[in-house]
Amino acid sequence: MSDGGGKKVALDGIVEYEEPVTSARTEAVLAAIDAGLLKFEHHKKALLDILRRARTPKFEPLEEDKWWRRVTNLAGKYFWEQRVKQHETLPSGDRAKRLLILARALGKARSLTDKAMEDDVGDALFSAWQEETGEALVSIARNDDGSFSRMLGAEEKFKKEVAGLAALEVAAKKAAYEARLERVGGGRPRGTSALSPGYILALAEFYGESTATEPATGGGSFVKFVRVFLDAVGQRDRITERHLVEMIEAAFVQGRKKPV
Repeated sequence: MSDGGGKKVALDGIVEYEEPVTSARTEAVLAAIDAGLLKFEHHKKALLDILRRARTPKFEPLEEDKWWRRVTNLAGKYFWEQRVKQHETLPSGDRAKRLLILARALGKARSLTDKAMEDDVGDALFSAWQEETGEALVSIARNDDGSFSRMLGAEEKFKKEVAGLAALEVAAKKAAYEARLERVGGGRPRGTSALSPGYILALAEFYGESTATEPATGGGSFVKFVRVFLDAVGQRDRITERHLVEMIEAAFVQGRKKPV
């Protein structure tokens, strides 16, 4: 065993390397991904049939192995992200509780700070803040035309910092409210879009290159292709047909704004 806990492995009796030690959590994630990909394989015929039927007649025969590898790799990435989110995302009730605690603490800090600003405690706080940050009382900047203008001084910046406590308090209350809505079903839970724009754009790229046709957002075969992909990754019946079309249209709009 090495100092790092890895195991020495000999490759063909010549090259030795240290095999990394995987955690129980990582192994569980990888096992879940493998299980997901095994189920995904059952949808191979349905996905490839859509590409075959949509293919331009004069185009070369579909390279099924090539496109299946690309679609499977995309599914593997999806399963990985979903497992990571499950481990890292707090239940909505716990999230709401912690956000409310944070909001109350910020409110108390804001109240104490506002009170301090009314007497010399605030002056002492400002002096200590200025010394710590090194902000100048007045900052002067030269304009392009050679003239000078006064920049935001230390006192204005300090007041902006204090005001930021109130903004954080409001943000924490808002986030707590949204988390409570998510818990009782009054709002859209995170992740109900089922498929992020990046995945839809990747599927559109696969579809366009493999069929030599333009993916459309109507009730055509590309929408069916995305639907079957959703079914294959375990999202069957998560969204309506109308919502699916809206997701695809929104992804295409985003794709025009920045490269895929």
